[in-house]
Amino acid sequence: MAVGKDAEEARLAAGGLEFSILYDTMTRRKLNGLIKEAQRISRSSVKARELVSLAKKLGQRKVNRGKEPTYVSNIFEDLRPLSIPTHGGHDLSNGTRDSILGQLDDDFCCWELQINE
Repeated sequence: MAVGKDAEEARLAAGGLEFSILYDTMTRRKLNGLIKEAQRISRSSVKARELVSLAKKLGQRKVNRGKEPTYVSNIFEDLRPLSIPTHGGHDLSNGTRDSILGQLDDDFCCWELQINE
């Protein structure tokens, strides 16, 4: 039996959403907490690791593609890949931060629709 990330990938490959732990555990309360976290991030200087953490909480996983670290959604395959530049641990520019948060907003919208079904 696979463990960790391999187990999650196997569940997704076996049946998609219905076998995803994240899909089963995302609640309105958790989503609202993630939205508040994104709002907090949008008002301050931010390091890439904070945005990576938020992306992972929304079901994104890192893939090997492109020049910058790239993340794709485990849950919503129609969403565009998300690049989050690391910049060696320095704060990201406000424009980069806002662009990444704007793209993560698509994840929030998809989760809203999924929870409301």
